[in-house]
Amino acid sequence: MFNKHPKIHKILQDNFEIFPENYLVQPQQMDEGIEQYHKYLEQICNQTSKEEKKTKNKNPWTDEERRLFKQAIKEGSSKDWKAMAAIIKTRSPPQVRSYYQKYMKKKRQKLKSENKNE
Repeated sequence: MFNKHPKIHKILQDNFEIFPENYLVQPQQMDEGIEQYHKYLEQICNQTSKEEKKTKNKNPWTDEERRLFKQAIKEGSSKDWKAMAAIIKTRSPPQVRSYYQKYMKKKRQKLKSENKNE
């Protein structure tokens, strides 16, 4: 039953003391307990998966998208997210805005470090 879910299997391996060898219960109680524990472990695994999805960048920007982004800035579409998204075509205005903010932050940091080296 747990072999289908590698995360659950790993949690069971790490926490085997939850089911001590000398623990005597009726078979029906054991089945109910295992079922409840299984549901609990699935909830934990689903929560972890959601957290991983939040931090993982599913769709990184391609070189072509970066090129079009820089082209849009040169054309004066800076901070007009809809216009920039129309030029890039594969990104939504919120994605363009987010990328722009990160791009400008890196640019400022680079300028700051260059000024310190002079």
